[in-house]
Amino acid sequence: MVQDRLDELVGTLLDRHRIVCVTATAGSGKTTAVAQTARTLGRPIAWLSVDGTPAVPDVLLAYLEAALAPVAEACDRTPDPWDSFQQTREAYRQMAKAGFTKGFIPKEYGGLGLSTVDLAIAAEELARHDLNVPTLLVASGAGLWHVIHNGTPEQKERFLRPFAEDEEGDLLAVYAFTDEAGGANFDSADPAAGMQTFARRDGDESLAVVMVPGDLPGITVLDVYDKMGCRGIVSPRVRFKNVRVPAANMIGTPGKAGMESITRAFS
Repeated sequence: MVQDRLDELVGTLLDRHRIVCVTATAGSGKTTAVAQTARTLGRPIAWLSVDGTPAVPDVLLAYLEAALAPVAEACDRTPDPWDSFQQTREAYRQMAKAGFTKGFIPKEYGGLGLSTVDLAIAAEELARHDLNVPTLLVASGAGLWHVIHNGTPEQKERFLRPFAEDEEGDLLAVYAFTDEAGGANFDSADPAAGMQTFARRDGDESLAVVMVPGDLPGITVLDVYDKMGCRGIVSPRVRFKNVRVPAANMIGTPGKAGMESITRAFS
């Protein structure tokens, strides 16, 4: 089909329907054709492809070229780092509408049940066009990793279900492991070089994973780091002062188990 005719046909169908199914034989160039159509229409389009090749069986890949293409440039030319992060909003919303942001959440809690490898493959595909948005996706997955692997059924229902039902991409999880005093020295034996932020329960001090809602009193965003090359990935410097969190928000057990959980999340 001539590209102009395809552009017109897909545009008409999208005006009438929220979801349009495009089928063609493997290697026919349908992904390239749809990408060209998306650029021609000049509006964000999310499309899904079920890859049935032996190398990646039944992996759901999301191609968001039209939404991602302008993101990197917009992030780079926006002076303020927080405003730069806001440039990713529409692309992330399109990803959520396509169901991709819940891909790593288990099916029993409303997600798609994709493995970590599936998520990494999809993020790699998306990173060909923009680094910021797929990194936000992976970072949010890292923030929920402990709940998925170590949380109780009640904790999984309470923390994962809202993300699975978030079709606008309003929610982001974050894995906070770098202390205000320095780098990510959570495993340092030197008290002066290690973590300086502590959660205390009955006088106990040990490494633990705690889910902290971002709107609790005592949480202050001091500023946002301005990074080179990935300015759309927000990195706020957050201070916790006398923040009260329910004991039910602790994932797993503190101490050695907490250390192992934190270390495993990086791999």
